[in-house]
Amino acid sequence: MIILSSWAATLLCTATAMTCMSSGINPAKELQGALWVQESLQESLGSFGPIFIAVAMVFFAFT
Repeated sequence: MIILSSWAATLLCTATAMTCMSSGINPAKELQGALWVQESLQESLGSFGPIFIAVAMVFFAFT
């Protein structure tokens, strides 16, 4: 079970990084961490992006 969860975390982190890098949003000093992810997902998914990342972060915190 531990191996499965580490693979899931690796996949999730890789998907997040690829989304941020392919969004076209450059990471600036004011856009660090979760703010950069929110802006990147807003660029990719529209207004649903920040809502999605907030819910995903809550679920990730409880896992």
